[in-house]
Amino acid sequence: MIARASRVFAGLAVLVGMSSATMAGAPPLLPAADYAEQVRANRCAFSTLTGVSPADSAAVLADLLDGDPRTGIRFAAGQRESLELRFVGAWRWLSSVRVTCDATLRVAWLDLNGAWQEVGVAAPDAGGRLQFPSARAMGLRFSLTGAEAMLADIHAGYEIDDPERFGGSQTYNAFAEGNDYGVELYYAADDAFTFGDEMNGVGTWAAEWYTEEETDVDHFKRTDLGGRNSEFADACDIAWAVGFTEPVDDEFYARRLRGMSMGLGAAGDDNELTPGDSHAALGDNDLEWLILNCSTIFKNEANLDAWRETMDRLHLLCGWKSAKHDVIMSDEFVRKVNGWLVFDPPRTIKHAWFDAVDATHGHGFSYGVVSESSTVADDYLLGEGDVGNDPTADDIYTYYYIDETGSQAAPRAAAAPVEMTRIDAGRPGWKIDVPTELLRGGGLPTQMPVFVVQPVMVDQMDVEALADRVCETAGRFCNAMVGPDEAMTELTATDGAWEIRVCTATGAPHIEATDRWLQHHMTAPMLPTSNDAMMMADQLLDAWEIRPSGAMFAGFDVSGQRERKMVNGVWDDVPGLHFPTALRVLYRRFLGSYPVGGPGGSMSVVFGDGGRFERIYRGAWRPVALGPTADLLPLQTVLDALAERGAAMVINGVAVRVQGIQINSVDAGYWEKGRNEMQSVLRPVYRLDTTITDSPPGMMPPETTDYIMAVYADALPPTIMIQGFEDGLCVAPDTQVCLTAMVSGGQPPYEIMWDDARDGPLGTGSMVCHTLTIAAHPLQYLNNHTLRATVRDARGSMARAAINACVVQRGDMNCDGAADVLDINAFVLALLDPMAYAAQFPNCDVRNGDVDGDGMANVLDINPFVALLLGG
Repeated sequence: MIARASRVFAGLAVLVGMSSATMAGAPPLLPAADYAEQVRANRCAFSTLTGVSPADSAAVLADLLDGDPRTGIRFAAGQRESLELRFVGAWRWLSSVRVTCDATLRVAWLDLNGAWQEVGVAAPDAGGRLQFPSARAMGLRFSLTGAEAMLADIHAGYEIDDPERFGGSQTYNAFAEGNDYGVELYYAADDAFTFGDEMNGVGTWAAEWYTEEETDVDHFKRTDLGGRNSEFADACDIAWAVGFTEPVDDEFYARRLRGMSMGLGAAGDDNELTPGDSHAALGDNDLEWLILNCSTIFKNEANLDAWRETMDRLHLLCGWKSAKHDVIMSDEFVRKVNGWLVFDPPRTIKHAWFDAVDATHGHGFSYGVVSESSTVADDYLLGEGDVGNDPTADDIYTYYYIDETGSQAAPRAAAAPVEMTRIDAGRPGWKIDVPTELLRGGGLPTQMPVFVVQPVMVDQMDVEALADRVCETAGRFCNAMVGPDEAMTELTATDGAWEIRVCTATGAPHIEATDRWLQHHMTAPMLPTSNDAMMMADQLLDAWEIRPSGAMFAGFDVSGQRERKMVNGVWDDVPGLHFPTALRVLYRRFLGSYPVGGPGGSMSVVFGDGGRFERIYRGAWRPVALGPTADLLPLQTVLDALAERGAAMVINGVAVRVQGIQINSVDAGYWEKGRNEMQSVLRPVYRLDTTITDSPPGMMPPETTDYIMAVYADALPPTIMIQGFEDGLCVAPDTQVCLTAMVSGGQPPYEIMWDDARDGPLGTGSMVCHTLTIAAHPLQYLNNHTLRATVRDARGSMARAAINACVVQRGDMNCDGAADVLDINAFVLALLDPMAYAAQFPNCDVRNGDVDGDGMANVLDINPFVALLLGG
């Protein structure tokens, strides 16, 4: 074992649980965000010095950062000829140095491989300023060029050169949309809301988001089709969209493609965003990055190519080939792209997307990133790191992906014909076809134990010990300092491009060589054989002592890189440029003989070119103790409830439109949530291997998607209804509504939480009152409210109900805030030609013309409208 002193920087000690005695003599303690702001203001903050005695180091650094030209340090030939700053924690982006000095100094920065890179000189006659190409640096060195010099002050900065910014503005914009479609998707609106809320806390970013019925296909549609893309999605730098996808007939391409369902659209619009709707329109104004967090948007080559054709200077497009869970992913993504600078370096957009999938899904999924050019493939978020110049639209692109059906994964075996039973509870439930033999209960247990999650205490010494073990076997992280991220969700250590991140809630490790994982390859790498990869993975897990109990080999998948080019109007792979870039060895957690599904029970170990290590990512794998034994419900009972309640029964949600379900097989096991989620017990579940028909009724041939659903096997979840307001009713501004939740089933006591998709949390308890308003917005009439009640029972099962309400200013047809004679022409237009009205008044709601309150704006509203104007 390597003997060493504590490697936690003293000024941050309280953040990782060190005692006050350990912190004696440390600088004043600050909130985590203040450390980030100090480093953003001067990249030399929180550094250590070499070239001065350890006793004087802190005082000298303070003198060099205080802005006082009277204090500093003197250089002299033959005595002190250079001074080195080593940044505490992680590397930092640099592009300039400014010194206050009476003589010229030579400047170098320390690269991620530990080599000094000379960048020039800082001279007094140039104001001591030196500009150089931006770089990720671990430190700075100042060297004497003459006989002597007095260095009084140092400052290092990172300036972003964004050609789309005018007047030096450093404000960036984020945009999000998500529609729960009532309660069919539990977390789509929450995902969009979270993205906007989290991005508002990043640097100088400002965000807006649209949820439920406020989502609008026109926000992404090109202007020549009547869309308003340039005012919404393409007026921002990054956009996050989440919702259902389904096959639709794309008029532009005259063929079937995957489209994304939206809540609104111009009158007569199908409310489905298709690739043709946005053809060559994304990025032509401002948008750099778009995340389509939707199942199967890249389902096949035709869809991948068509969505690529929406890109016109859009840098990156992230999406899914397979189905996904209905979960909140945006918080994980934003945490990773927004580095804290001290210990938590930012991740690229591409890395953050792959990290977010791993954290919320684990392995067993296919997804990727379309890059217009390899020059933008490693973009960082604006303000966090370098961003490539807008790519020139051309007929070539690169797709970086994870494919669970990779070359070494076993394909699904063709099923022999079996007798099926149809379970149909009628609308709005699901039609389920299940092998009759399964309903007889063959092979399924009748009892299973419940496991109780045990608390985890992770501190800096645990991470130091892990770093020591990696040091002994790989020569990395030797003497690396340990510190937290801003959200206190991880303790981290860095060594150049290598990172250790350990989840504080679960102890789950993430070790990665970021300069290898997901990097662009000019030629196909030489990957290890599957046998060699398995052997190396086992050796690493044992040597680093991070093999969790119950880990069983689960197969392989691959990361890959694919370059496609259009020739004579047809997309095809570029010869020799479609290949796997890394082999992932997969593990699944088992409790006894039962598999643990979900992101918390998965782990992958990745090897790339020449068998070099690239990454280990482990799910939560929470420590558990044996709890009580639970009696399992008959499968028939669970499937009857599934047919009646639909997605409300599914723990991991169903993020595709379900027209019918065929169950292929069923096994019993457990479900473990992601590493940053709360979970107190692991309850028995049935895991349903399903094939979902997700194409609209009557579409031939129908389209299907494979998906594994998890449903609790020991008890049905509760049900909830909302009373006190009619769903879809429109009311006047500032109307207060009072709602009551009616809960049945499950196991009391119940915890009931209320929220408004637009206004956020409303409170807890069986009843809540809320005032409905119209939100001020220059581009869209934000008058829809989706009021939701979520219940959690004593077992942890959840259910949700929702009602929609709209707020209308009756008679205000031009949306100027008043009903008067200026509304007459708009009222007439709305009755005669609703589509023309929507085009002329895109920020208004035609329901303002429903003056008699019967739910429709039509000729029956003429007399009430006249009476309203006359004051009647």
